[in-house]
Amino acid sequence: PDRLRLVFIRGDSSRDSGDIMVINRDGTGLVQLTTDEGSFWDAVWSPDGSRIAVTKRDSDANRVYVMNADGSGLRRLVEIESTSPSWSPDGRFLLFAGNPRGGEADRIFRLDIQTGRIRVLVAALETLNQSPVWSPDGQRVAFIRIRMGSFGGQSYTLGTDLFIMNADGTKLRHIPAADQPSSPTWSLDSQHVLIVDQREGATRSELFTVDANNGSSGPLSDQPVRGFEPDWA
Repeated sequence: PDRLRLVFIRGDSSRDSGDIMVINRDGTGLVQLTTDEGSFWDAVWSPDGSRIAVTKRDSDANRVYVMNADGSGLRRLVEIESTSPSWSPDGRFLLFAGNPRGGEADRIFRLDIQTGRIRVLVAALETLNQSPVWSPDGQRVAFIRIRMGSFGGQSYTLGTDLFIMNADGTKLRHIPAADQPSSPTWSLDSQHVLIVDQREGATRSELFTVDANNGSSGPLSDQPVRGFEPDWA
């Protein structure tokens, strides 16, 4: 949050989700925070920079954990299958995507860090609800919804959409932006959402900015990219 360091995930192979790394913004001071504890991803700073929330692959499931910024004190926060933690601006709550039955995340939850109480914010039949992100002003949440169908006992994807709602789960609305939006992230003024539009089997992508108030959107660059998880400086 003080913009002095970056947290990221480094893996040694395409099969390894990797370890949590921290580095100064000028490229110096690289430190590996985790070793031989499993595979990690979704690392995100707490608002005061003292902790990092992560997704960790356990032997049987993915679950949300929290650790101190120096790598100590790793502890599990959620028992159900869970991914994509996002801190509230005051550090009191964590959003995450999860599934009590196991498997891909189909609901958005809010966890009270102090009490451990969990509340369901989003749940809808035949959908996967994933990648929740709290706006910097704490008023709204953006997330990705994947519409699912089934035929002959097999499930398939009907489409992918960007949604925005109030932080308490009310006033849910679909934002018709891009074809296959992913990796939403809020601008620092909480007025726009940056997304990656995945196309052609993820071999080509484009960055789009979306107005969180009126839903208008447009490409950020005239050149396609191949990447994911963009962030605002």
